[in-house]
Amino acid sequence: MELKYDNTKFPETDPKLVDVVNRLYAELKAKRVSAVVPSSNPIAPKVIWMVQSFIQLTIHRAVDLFEALSVSWESSKPSVAFVLARAIIENAATIFDLQDQIENHIKLGEFTKIHEAVHVRLMGGLDKESPILVPNILNAIDKADKKYKTFREHYEIMSEFAHPNYSGMHGLYGKIDQERLTFHIKGENGINDITLSFLLYSLSVSLFVIRDSIHNLESLYPAFWYLSDLHNSNS
Repeated sequence: MELKYDNTKFPETDPKLVDVVNRLYAELKAKRVSAVVPSSNPIAPKVIWMVQSFIQLTIHRAVDLFEALSVSWESSKPSVAFVLARAIIENAATIFDLQDQIENHIKLGEFTKIHEAVHVRLMGGLDKESPILVPNILNAIDKADKKYKTFREHYEIMSEFAHPNYSGMHGLYGKIDQERLTFHIKGENGINDITLSFLLYSLSVSLFVIRDSIHNLESLYPAFWYLSDLHNSNS
């Protein structure tokens, strides 16, 4: 479900940006599959299957979040849309962080650490009772920001709207009628060119990072094969 756009309702919003966001969403959705199997001959190394699984989990979650965001926006529920956009940014930071870490391990020939990095993100959590702890999401966001210069800024903007402060409450729901001294509260007040632009810029960055990180991870499969064979021959 694409993010719908009416240029008569949002005359100041760049239609090209809407197209970019919807195209990135469509590209991710087209890559979505319901099962991951080691179908190559010979069978692909386990680490490739694990990376493919993580990629698909990322795609499924990002697509679901985006589609729910589109519905929320159309239903005049702006705070829901911003919370979902913030979650997509976190997905983007996580898969970028994994890609970056794996690239470093490949350069150093650290095959077992590649396996560990994927395993942590597939099975880990933040609960103190969890036996496996995932990396801090803010560290991943800062790492992504070093390559994608506005990444942290977009995350902070989405966080402002996702939290119950001025932006997330008065800014999205309230409108003061000075003449009648009335405070009008409804979701439609937060559906405008300004909030749409914030969402679109954030989505364009986060969806691009997800797509870019997936492409980079997939390009590493030959290196996974080589290091896996090397590891097995030395075992």
